[in-house]
Amino acid sequence: DWACRYFQANLEDAQRGKQARDYVLARQISSDSMKAWRMGLALDARTDLLASARQRSIPQKMLEATGVVTGNGQDKFVHRLMFPISDVTGRIVGFGGRTLGNDRAKYVNSPTTALFDKSQCLYGLEQARHEIVKTDTAVIVEGYTDVIMAHQMGCKNVVATLGTSLTSGHGRLLRRYAKTVVLVFDGDTAGMEAANRALDVCLKHHIDIKVASIPDGLDPCDFVLREGKTGFDQLIRTAIDVLQFKWDRLNDRFQGDETLTGRKAALEEFLQTIATSLWAGNLG
Repeated sequence: DWACRYFQANLEDAQRGKQARDYVLARQISSDSMKAWRMGLALDARTDLLASARQRSIPQKMLEATGVVTGNGQDKFVHRLMFPISDVTGRIVGFGGRTLGNDRAKYVNSPTTALFDKSQCLYGLEQARHEIVKTDTAVIVEGYTDVIMAHQMGCKNVVATLGTSLTSGHGRLLRRYAKTVVLVFDGDTAGMEAANRALDVCLKHHIDIKVASIPDGLDPCDFVLREGKTGFDQLIRTAIDVLQFKWDRLNDRFQGDETLTGRKAALEEFLQTIATSLWAGNLG
């Protein structure tokens, strides 16, 4: 929580935070959203957070244990826009950082710690859980800004995975709040594979799952900006169920692969989904 407040102060600073604030506002994320989601800034300095912590007598070992300082005595996050990650009760357990420079790693998350495991956390769940319970539906997107923009536009039941595919841990977490999960992705190959893996997770945890594919190559952030809450709600209402998604995928693969081996693999994948669905239904 101290690190979160430290990053927030950097972003709000008139001089030090200007570049990062300009970037955020250019993405059309409002000042109110910046504050509501406690967005922050890690400065372009290797030991800035560490030095500030020492002035407050915060032990370096504590900083290392929580993942904000590395074992070699440098800040984990440098020159990055910071997204604090909370658990469902609101405790800050980790961070995601987007580079503001030319770092090859566009996004970096906190390492696994006693508090944080990305396979067990969903970004925005604290803010979204009441709407998820109210609607019985959780909408899953991929990115931090996708979640923030969706909420800014009034779509309050949206959460995101943290740079990983949907896991069994996510499935267990979602089952506490949602009866249905709608997976939103941009339709590229990586998104298709992520959707495919998520389907199996949700089926095994007896969660109804649907898939919504965003048209025109847009990501969820750009789509909700263009179409607004009405367009996003329509996208969610017209999401297709898991078996239809798999059937469409099977047809695409049959048309795109004329080899017996390729078609056999596609058919086996579809049959596996049916088997998993039947198994989950019998357990339910």
